[in-house]
Amino acid sequence: MAFTTLPTSYRLTYLSPKEERDQAVYSIFCEDDNMKYIPFLCRMQSDAWQARRSSHRELFNLGTGAFLDVIETSSGKVIGTSGFRVVDKENKQAEWGVILSQEFQGKGYCKEMHDACIAWAKTQGLERVTAATWQSNDRMNQLLLRYGWTFIETRTDELGIWNEYELSL
Repeated sequence: MAFTTLPTSYRLTYLSPKEERDQAVYSIFCEDDNMKYIPFLCRMQSDAWQARRSSHRELFNLGTGAFLDVIETSSGKVIGTSGFRVVDKENKQAEWGVILSQEFQGKGYCKEMHDACIAWAKTQGLERVTAATWQSNDRMNQLLLRYGWTFIETRTDELGIWNEYELSL
């Protein structure tokens, strides 16, 4: 079942992933410096990109994922994506993520997106949220700790070396 509510915050609007915003979101995923810690998502081939966005829409409609398009309300511009790649209501947990255009970094938007998503997760009955970032992504590792997340472990897979975090709600 799809979600009946979405996160809310002062300067941003959170919307389900729609085709009409695919190109705007893709342009953020093409920002080389922004995506250097998740290069496997940067400049994806068209068919892979469409499959990824289609997956986000399907998961949203099923109520098992809520990775949302984030719009700056005042300008109407897509500034990033944030939310939960996986939502497991049965186990009351989800995996949070965020991608914010370089143009909008350093303005408090990441914190606003984080706080709105976490507040929304609580309304969904979730009790635990996880996040993972490359070990070499110092900025995101520091951000998660600053936002109150707890470091759990470092793991390695075919995509890189990851630091895993959790936040109890």
